[in-house]
Amino acid sequence: MMAIPETLSQCNPELISRYYDEELGKTERSQVESHILECPSCRQVLDDLKGISARYRDHLANQSAGVDGGEIERHVLGEIRRRKAPWWVKAKEALSLKKALIPATATAAMGLLLFAVLRAPVPDSPSAIVSSVSGDVSSIIILEAPETHQTILWFNERPEGQGL
Repeated sequence: MMAIPETLSQCNPELISRYYDEELGKTERSQVESHILECPSCRQVLDDLKGISARYRDHLANQSAGVDGGEIERHVLGEIRRRKAPWWVKAKEALSLKKALIPATATAAMGLLLFAVLRAPVPDSPSAIVSSVSGDVSSIIILEAPETHQTILWFNERPEGQGL
């Protein structure tokens, strides 16, 4: 954004154009308006911008006066209907990766979960206590699974003053 001095003392056609396009803030706008009242050259630039804009709007209005928007719309919609996609394009869209990705991912996740649950090893027989030690403050129990011979140490600590 251009810095504008307190009082606009120099002519600036770009600033006049921004004024006409209503792109200036309140302070800048006020300064440009004051300058235009005093400067015939800048007033002429503003009048030229207004004239160009009016001629352009008139030209567009004249050019579009004979155009039937409804006819254009009917023609475009008719072309769209006439050019329907072939069956293989529709099949490709139906089987696109985007539409199949979420269901495929959910199915794979369910399959993995089911496999993990069904494949979890379940001991055929309960664990056996191999040894246990109980003291005044804590207890230690050593468990061993008969088939897998996994050893489990269980440590239980009681606060002082509480019984078993």
